[in-house]
Amino acid sequence: MREPGRNVLCWPVCLEDTTYERNALFFTLALVLEPRPLSAPDVSSAYSVRSPSGSAGRSNHSAAEYGEVLRRACAYLVALERKIRLVSGSDSRDELRHMLPALLYGLQAEGGVTLALDAAYSIRLQLPRPVPPRAPSVEAHLVPVLVAIPDPSCTKNWDMTVLKLLPAIDGVRGNQHILS
Repeated sequence: MREPGRNVLCWPVCLEDTTYERNALFFTLALVLEPRPLSAPDVSSAYSVRSPSGSAGRSNHSAAEYGEVLRRACAYLVALERKIRLVSGSDSRDELRHMLPALLYGLQAEGGVTLALDAAYSIRLQLPRPVPPRAPSVEAHLVPVLVAIPDPSCTKNWDMTVLKLLPAIDGVRGNQHILS
């Protein structure tokens, strides 16, 4: 769903079970994505928000990538609802009030978040890493030159393609001639 200046992503969930009133529990998890950075939410001491190791930091992710994370977050909430009544329990509303803004902030600020609910349960979500840019194209008229001659004892574990191309790189033949 789009509004001017923001995207609203929603994931509705229906849990059918006789323990719920009317034999079903309906809830929707939604993320409101705005282009401007959000300030840090008030995170209670019950949750630890950590940056994932090796995260790429803040980057611009598409709504589809957030949608995949939203789907996984709903799967976590369904599992936790079945185990500890996280969504339907009356005492868990305060936990959810602190957990959900921390989840969004961690995803936007660090690209991933780990929320520890208690000693036994935690939620780990991470946005996909950005795809590296494509390597530049190589012109056919360019001539590759070896800067150093590799030691034969080192080259025995190299890829077969590299081993086949290595003798052709002599500083005279161009890329087009080597490839033919």
